[in-house]
Amino acid sequence: MQAYCLETEAVKTFALAKMQLATGAEAGVGPTDEVVLERHLAEAADIPDAMAPFMDWFEELGWHIELYEDAISLHRQFKNGKPRKSQDVMLLRSPDNTHRPWYTNSIQMPMASARKRLADAALIFLEQAQLCAPNPVPLPE
Repeated sequence: MQAYCLETEAVKTFALAKMQLATGAEAGVGPTDEVVLERHLAEAADIPDAMAPFMDWFEELGWHIELYEDAISLHRQFKNGKPRKSQDVMLLRSPDNTHRPWYTNSIQMPMASARKRLADAALIFLEQAQLCAPNPVPLPE
């Protein structure tokens, strides 16, 4: 059977003999928080749209947020409350790279990560925002 693969965003041939019936959250019955999160990120048109639900959480984590049309960066703050100039975590879109335009980087990552889809880069960004946070708290449900 030929079908559209959501993971690779391509039409693929699937063997019917290897398919299994999805149940529970896999079938869309009672979606998990992870499914809701991934669906929101997949439907987001740009970085501000994707990050809108997380802005309060970023502040709760202790970040200073700089949000632009094609980028978001999270910065630690000095004791006097002023933000540092260098970012600790960032997500940006590079118009020069048409194959993998979404870049994520943090102080914990040895190299920037390039992704084809905003949703994939945003998940890495959220993970790094929590990992590097001045005041780590779990992602709200």
